[in-house]
Amino acid sequence: MLGLSQMASGIRQEPAGSSAGGLIGREAELALVRELLADVRARSSHATIAMCGAAGLGKSRLLASAVESARARGWIVLAATCHAFRRRRPFAIVADLTKAAIAALGTEVSTYTSGLEVALAAMGESFGPALAVDADARPVTTGAFETAFTRLLEGVLADYPVLAAVDDYQWIDAESDETLSYVSRLFKERPFALVRAQRSDALADRPIPATASTLFLQELAEAEALRLAGTMYPAASPEIVRTIVEYAKGIPLDIVTLAAQARLQSASVPEQVLSSLKAVVATQLSALEPSRLEFIRLCSFLRTPVNHHLLSLLYPEPEELARLLAGSVGKYLVQDGHAISFSHARIKQAVREGVEVPFSYHKRILGALLTVPEPDSDECARIIEHARELGERDLSWTYAVRLADDAYRDGRWHVAVDAYEEALRLRQPAAADFFAIYQRYGSALRILDRHIEADRMLHDAIVYARGKGMNAAAARLAAMHVSVFGELEEYEQAIETFKMYYADADDPIARTELIGAIANIHANRIDAKALEETLATLRTSGDTPPPETLAKIRQAEAIVASHLADEDRMRKALDSVNVYAAGQRSYIEYFRTLSGLLIEHYQRGPRWLAERLAALSLEKGAPADGSVFGTYQGSYAAFCTGDWEAALLPLADVNWKRLSPQVSSHLLSVPAAIGALSSQLEMHAERIEPLIHESVRDRYKPSIGQLAIWAALAAKTVDPTLERYLDGAYRREPVTLAFMTFPLAFSLYAEARNDRAALDWIADSLPEPGAAWPRAHYLLGRGYAMLALRRPGSKSVLEQAAAASRSLGADFFTAYASTLIGQATPAELELLSNLNVSVRRFEPGGMVPARRVRSKSLPSARESQVANLVAEGKSNREIAERLFLSERTVEVHLSNLFAKLNLNSRLQLARWVLAGR
Repeated sequence: MLGLSQMASGIRQEPAGSSAGGLIGREAELALVRELLADVRARSSHATIAMCGAAGLGKSRLLASAVESARARGWIVLAATCHAFRRRRPFAIVADLTKAAIAALGTEVSTYTSGLEVALAAMGESFGPALAVDADARPVTTGAFETAFTRLLEGVLADYPVLAAVDDYQWIDAESDETLSYVSRLFKERPFALVRAQRSDALADRPIPATASTLFLQELAEAEALRLAGTMYPAASPEIVRTIVEYAKGIPLDIVTLAAQARLQSASVPEQVLSSLKAVVATQLSALEPSRLEFIRLCSFLRTPVNHHLLSLLYPEPEELARLLAGSVGKYLVQDGHAISFSHARIKQAVREGVEVPFSYHKRILGALLTVPEPDSDECARIIEHARELGERDLSWTYAVRLADDAYRDGRWHVAVDAYEEALRLRQPAAADFFAIYQRYGSALRILDRHIEADRMLHDAIVYARGKGMNAAAARLAAMHVSVFGELEEYEQAIETFKMYYADADDPIARTELIGAIANIHANRIDAKALEETLATLRTSGDTPPPETLAKIRQAEAIVASHLADEDRMRKALDSVNVYAAGQRSYIEYFRTLSGLLIEHYQRGPRWLAERLAALSLEKGAPADGSVFGTYQGSYAAFCTGDWEAALLPLADVNWKRLSPQVSSHLLSVPAAIGALSSQLEMHAERIEPLIHESVRDRYKPSIGQLAIWAALAAKTVDPTLERYLDGAYRREPVTLAFMTFPLAFSLYAEARNDRAALDWIADSLPEPGAAWPRAHYLLGRGYAMLALRRPGSKSVLEQAAAASRSLGADFFTAYASTLIGQATPAELELLSNLNVSVRRFEPGGMVPARRVRSKSLPSARESQVANLVAEGKSNREIAERLFLSERTVEVHLSNLFAKLNLNSRLQLARWVLAGR
C-alpha cells in the first residue's frame, strides 16, 4: 500500500488545469479574474487583484490558471514565487520578474532594454548572458536597479498588456514590495495588472491596498466539494465521496489528498478512507533507515518552509544533507528552489505525533540556532519557539526582546508589539533596560493607533517602576503617558499627570521629556499662553533636552505659530522638527512628515494638502504610508475638495477593532458630515451611534462632540440621552486640532434646535483664528449664523467665506457659501447637485429651502452591479460575497448610488432598477 506521502507527491505532478481537479470549485473566481483583466486591458488602466485564503484553499492553483489564461490572450506575463528564506534579500522578486520579462520577450528583448543593459545585468547573474553584457562593467546603485525595472516595464507596456503574478506574497522582500507599489501607482493609466496570492493570516504584515479587488477564498461549498472528490476518484461510491468531503472540511487540497489516497487503496468502505493517517505514516516510517527517519522527524519540528540554512547547521556535511534530501523530497517533502516543506500538513503532524520524546529534537534545533552569530527575525522567532518548549524562560525572554527590537528598528510594528508582549509575559526587564523596552513598546502601540492599550500598559509599567524605586524611568514613562492622554483627549488627566511627576522629578532628562509632552498638549488646545509659560519653565531650569524632546517642543511651537498665522516661525519650527527627529526611531520621527502637512495645511488649505499627500504616496520610503493618520488626512482633504467618493473609499477597509474612540471619531466624522449634508442617513450608522453613546458616559471630548453634532444633523433628531451632552458642546472647545471641527456644523445644529442663544454666540463670540483655513471655516459658520438670525452684513461675511475657501481649493465649501447667497457658478451648483446637497439660499426675507436638483451623474459599472443585486433582495453581506468585496465597500457604493440618484432607501433603489432606470 502506498503511503500518503507518496500519494501526495504524485498529485503535485498532475498537469495544471487537468480534469483531476485543477480548478474545480474555483471556476467563478477564475471568471471574475478574467473579467477584471479584460477590464484592465479595455480601459488601459492598472488594477491590483489579491487572492487571499488559508493554506490548502487553492490560491496558487487559481493564480496559475489566471496566468495561463492571460498568456493565452496575449498578455506579457511576469510570474514569481516568494520564499521565506529570501525575505531579507533586497529586490529578489523584482529580479525574478525581470528575468521572466526577458524570457517572455525572447528575441524582442533588445527592443526594450536599449540603454539599460548594464543596470539589468547587475540585477542577477543570469541576465548577463541573456543581454550579452558584462555584469561587472560598472557598479550599479539600488536606484539604478529600480529604475531599470521600471523603464523596462514602461517600454513593454507601450506595446503589450502586462500581468505581474506573485505567489506567496506574504514573504516578499520589502524592496520588491515597495517597487511593485510604486509601479502600480506610476502606471495607473497603462494596461498593467498586479495579481498577488497570499495567506490571509499574513495580511497585517503585507496589507492589501484599499484600491485592490480582493478575492477571499473560502472552503468549498458541499456541492463543489463533492464534485471535486468525485473527479479525483471516479469509481468511488456516493458514500465514499461523501466520507472524503466530510473528513476534508471543504479544503480543496485535503479533498485531493484523501480522494487520491482512497483511489490508490481502492477504498470501498468509509473505514478505509478514515484509517488513521498516523498509522499510515508510521508504517512507512518503520521501513526507513535510522538516519533518514531521524531527518524526517527533525524536519517535523521545524517551521515550514524548512530553512535550508538551518538544515545545514544541523547537518554540516553537505554530502550527507544532500543524500537525506534526495531520499525524502518527492515522498515526504517537496522542494521549490530552496524552500522545503512537507507535502501535506497532515503528514507533518503524523510524523511529529509519532515521536515519543520530543525534547531531544527541540534541544538539538535550539543548539544549532544558537550558533548563528547574528540571527535574523525568523531565526529569533524559532529560538523563542524551541526555548519555550524546553522551559528556557530567560532564553525566550532574551530573544523575544531581540526580535522586538529588530522589528521596531525595521518598522514592522505589529511584529514588534507581539514580541514585546511575549517578552513581558515572561518577566520584567532589568532596571538598566526597563525604560528603553517600554518606550519602544509604547511607541509601536501609538504608531498603530492602539492608544487604549498604550494607556493601560504605561499605567502598569509606571506603578511597577515606582514600586521598585526606578523613579527616573517612571517619570520618563509618565511623559509618554501625558502624550497618550493627549491623543485620547484626556487633557485634564494629562495636565494632572504632568504636575504630579514634574514636581518630584530628579532626573533632568525626565523633566525635559515631561515639558515636551505637556507643550504639545497646550499646542493642541491652541493655548499659546500656557505653551509660553511651559517653555519659560524649561529655560529657567537650565535642563538640556535630548533631540527627540527638542523635536516635540518645536512641533508644539509650529502648531501654535500656524494658528497665529506666523508662517515664518512655523516654517523654522518645522525645519527644526525634521532635524531633531531624524533617525530617532520614535513616534514623532515616524509621523513628522504627516504632522508637518497637518500643521501647514492650516495656512495652505485642503487642495494643497491633497496634492502633497498624492506626491508623498509616490515617494519611496514615505513615512506613515498606509497609516490610519495618513488615511484620515487623505479622506478629510478629499471631503473638503468635493471628491466624496475618494473621501469614503479608504474608510471601507479600515480595521476598526483596535482603534481608540478618538481615532475612530476623527475617521467617522467624514461620513457623518457627508451624511448630514446629503441626507444619507445609513452611512456608517452602525459604528457611529454606539461610539457616541459609549462616549456620553465619559467626559466631553472635542472629536466625539463634533461627531455627535454631525450625526444628530444627519438623523434630523437628537436622542434624549444626547441633548444635555450636545447642548453647548460647540462653545467648549471649538478650536482644536480635530480636522472636522467646523463652525458650520455648530451653526447648522443651533438652527436645527432653534437655539437663538447659540446662534448669537456663534455670530458674536466665536473666537476668530488667525490661520487662513480655520478662518475660512470661521467666516462660513459665523455667516450662516448671521443669516439664520436675519442679521444685516451676513451676505458680506459669506462672500468673504466663499472667497477664502476658493483661494484654498476647498471647492465644496466654496460652492456651499456661494449658494447661500445666490452667487454660485453653474459648476458649483453642479458639484452640489452631484453630491446631493441642498443648501438654503439668501433672500431679502430671510432663508428659504433650495430645491434639490436630481444628480446628473450616472452610476459606475460596479455601482450598477450593486444596484441590481439590491433589486434581487440581496443583503450587503451577500452582495459583498458575490462581488468579492468587503461589506464596507458595498456600503460606500450604496451611499454613492443614493447620492447620485437622489434616493433615500434600498426600496427606492430597487424600484429604480425594476423601472428600467
